[in-house]
Amino acid sequence: MDAPNQILVVDDSVQVLALVKSILGAEGYAVTTAESGEAALELVSSQPFDLVLMDATMPGMSGFDACTEIKRLPHGAATPVVFLTGMNDRRSYEQALEVGGDDFLSKPIGRAGLIVRVRALLRLASRTQTAVPPEAGALLERVVAGSASMAADPRLPPALAAEADELRSAVAELRRLLT
Repeated sequence: MDAPNQILVVDDSVQVLALVKSILGAEGYAVTTAESGEAALELVSSQPFDLVLMDATMPGMSGFDACTEIKRLPHGAATPVVFLTGMNDRRSYEQALEVGGDDFLSKPIGRAGLIVRVRALLRLASRTQTAVPPEAGALLERVVAGSASMAADPRLPPALAAEADELRSAVAELRRLLT
């Protein structure tokens, strides 16, 4: 029998953590929980996960910031991140994708919808991991880091800073397509 998929659930609400852990645990997934973006980053730094379910708004490090940092980790670049959030506006959805998120589910979370989405993303991730060489993620991260440092340079003309931001957005979209 195959080992169960490892899923990290990150939310500052212990009720949401318990609910999602219960739903996914009943489906045979190995579920680890974290109550903050900082804790999630520490966990992903120390062990690989097959999927991360992340609240977008948490005290301290937001889910958006945690996702950005997770995607910079060697094994984090290919890890699908799904945002679970009460926010359902277009800008939040776009921000989730810009920081490397792969999907966006609005709370309250329905059991069936959660299970279907998790299964689909895990299936896609397993296909992608065999199709995309690991070096591709590292190259994408170099482009992201380089364009971020360029955009932050106050000496850079505004037009080039805007191009650097566009490059980061294009890389986020490419990362989404590759994972």
